[in-house]
Amino acid sequence: MLQKSLVVACLLAAVPAYSLANHLAPLSPPTAISLNQDVTSLVAGQLKFAETQSREDVWETARSLRNAATDLGHAEAVDAALDAELKNNANPGALLAAAAARLVGPAPDLNLINERIKPLLQQSNLEWAAGAAELLGRRIFRDLGVEERASLANELQNLADDGDKEPELRIA
Repeated sequence: MLQKSLVVACLLAAVPAYSLANHLAPLSPPTAISLNQDVTSLVAGQLKFAETQSREDVWETARSLRNAATDLGHAEAVDAALDAELKNNANPGALLAAAAARLVGPAPDLNLINERIKPLLQQSNLEWAAGAAELLGRRIFRDLGVEERASLANELQNLADDGDKEPELRIA
């Protein structure tokens, strides 16, 4: 809850400061920091924090980002920042948080999420592997193309059938 409040407070503080600066000094050159840059920085900061969190805290970070975006009316900017992080970030915690936040937003890129999250199923870290299985097992992935859906289903089934894997991962 504190984290959600912090995200909302950061977004709320950035928007009025940006707007006030533009209204008070209309003749000054435009500032280099735009709202999209502020949102991108905020998303990157939250995902950096997610790198060291437990899986449950990663889900909370994703919920906080999505709620803040919706509450402030900047969902498109947050979605663009999340998509950029999904393409470029290599940290498992950050990827899981970005994917989870993106999945509950409008029109997520399922192929991108599948491509970036599926390798986490093979992680030695149980938290990340189980988190990847939880995300990829969602109904929304039925909207993938036929080949991608079959490949994902096969991988999840093989994981569930592997008796050497941790029970938490096999049932995720």
